[in-house]
Amino acid sequence: MIETKPKIYTFAEYSQYQDSTDNKYELVNGELISLTPPSGIHALILTFYFKNFIKKLSE
Repeated sequence: MIETKPKIYTFAEYSQYQDSTDNKYELVNGELISLTPPSGIHALILTFYFKNFIKKLSE
């Protein structure tokens, strides 16, 4: 079986990288890693923390 080596990106290449999707990527050791979109529970947790953060700021 033939293995293909993933392309190694520099930070400059990564910062200019665009594909035709709305996918988000992170650069790990030169490789682009596709990030999974946040879930509904993620949004609920973020809202909880944000509301509590604002509450603490106003105290």
